[in-house]
Amino acid sequence: MGRLRETGEYVVTNRADAEMLDRTACATHVRDFPPLVSDEPPLRSRVTIATDEPAERVARLASLVASYCPVDTLMRPVVPDFDVTWERKPG
Repeated sequence: MGRLRETGEYVVTNRADAEMLDRTACATHVRDFPPLVSDEPPLRSRVTIATDEPAERVARLASLVASYCPVDTLMRPVVPDFDVTWERKPG
């Protein structure tokens, strides 16, 4: 493994500034380059379940998933239009 020299001539400092454009977009400015915009599309999720269970049980499952799924619980507070659609197919 190489050794890092502790003299100032080898130290390079890079600076970047970022600004939030909205709740899901950020523009990052580095030197004189055009800004790099990072944006997330609507994060939609479709769940397809093959089951012969009654609609009430599928609705209960959807409710439990919304309460306990780590992805769902992380996304809902930060993505304003996060939507999960449940589709039933015969089992």
